[in-house]
Amino acid sequence: MIHPSAGNRRVTFRVDQTGNSPTDMSAMPHRSSPVSPQLDGRTLIARRQRTLVNAFILALGGLDRVSAVQMADIKRAAELVALAEATRSRIMRAGATGPGELTALIRLEGTANRAQRALGIKPGASAPMPTLAEHLASRAMRAIERPSSEAE
Repeated sequence: MIHPSAGNRRVTFRVDQTGNSPTDMSAMPHRSSPVSPQLDGRTLIARRQRTLVNAFILALGGLDRVSAVQMADIKRAAELVALAEATRSRIMRAGATGPGELTALIRLEGTANRAQRALGIKPGASAPMPTLAEHLASRAMRAIERPSSEAE
């Protein structure tokens, strides 16, 4: 994995030899964004974005069922949702400074909503549907457990 590190006003890259997953946020270095090395992952909005990424991955069936392209879409959707939530929260706390700010919020929320829908996650989906083999195995386990609990 390649991680950027800040040098003399230039962003240089170093290779991570540990083999950590790109989604393992605890393994990410302090400055991990090639776009803006000044941002760090300890802010409230960054933590919310990571939580959303994990929730979207689980809703899509887990990390092993998510492709690299889907991961980019997941991160984009999580960033947009986190930004929309933070913007709405700020406007609710301090009030809007003008109609342009409300328009920007509405557009941001619409974009976040479309990005989330593009992932194909149904509303209220928290866990993936089990495969047929998993369903049959769980039914068989319940059938085995019932006679032993009735004998007591």
